[in-house]
Amino acid sequence: MFLLTLLIGSVLYVGHIWAVEWELKREWDPDGNGQLDNPTPETEKAMKTWASDTGRNVAGYFSVPVTFIWVGLNFALFGALAAIGERLMQKRTG
Repeated sequence: MFLLTLLIGSVLYVGHIWAVEWELKREWDPDGNGQLDNPTPETEKAMKTWASDTGRNVAGYFSVPVTFIWVGLNFALFGALAAIGERLMQKRTG
């Protein structure tokens, strides 16, 4: 279950980064030719944002470790809460 969650989380993480990249690129390159046609201050700002976003560029490398830590913390938290709840129920009934 942990590995499946890790795989799905990594895919969602990278998918989100690609969606953000597509949106940023669409702002400065609406016709998709890769060139800055008719530059305006808004399109130049969008292009600079797209080009200088290091986190998005290295997302593929960090997706597995980040997802591993996030999923691990969530599994540990929910496991601890389940154990505490089970002990409380045992004390209550027994």
